[in-house]
Amino acid sequence: MQQIDTIPLSDNEAQLLWLNRNEQQTVFSTSKRASNGAFHFFTAQVSSGLPLLIGTGSSGLSRATFAALQAHANSTLGQFNIDLGGGETFTVVWDTTSGPAVTGKDLFDEVGGHALVTEVQLKFFTV
Repeated sequence: MQQIDTIPLSDNEAQLLWLNRNEQQTVFSTSKRASNGAFHFFTAQVSSGLPLLIGTGSSGLSRATFAALQAHANSTLGQFNIDLGGGETFTVVWDTTSGPAVTGKDLFDEVGGHALVTEVQLKFFTV
């Protein structure tokens, strides 16, 4: 079973997928040319602060689970653990640097929102 901090995802709901798994930049490089023309190049391994984008793809989550994740993102400012199953666990913080950390779309437009929220995306940074 997958779990975001204290919020379990039931087996009846869509499984969360690691959407940017193959796009992780674990090495950082910077270069600069000095005033005398010398080239300075620096490379370092990135051990934390990696962006994790977790989502449902085209499936969805229940409105209650989605609302719980939104409330968690709005109230939890520190680090917490997520378990994606299959031995993949991370210590993370919510990524609110470029908008809300939890987004999704109602399956159908309804007043008060539809019971199923699709294309859910959860944004984190590893700690």
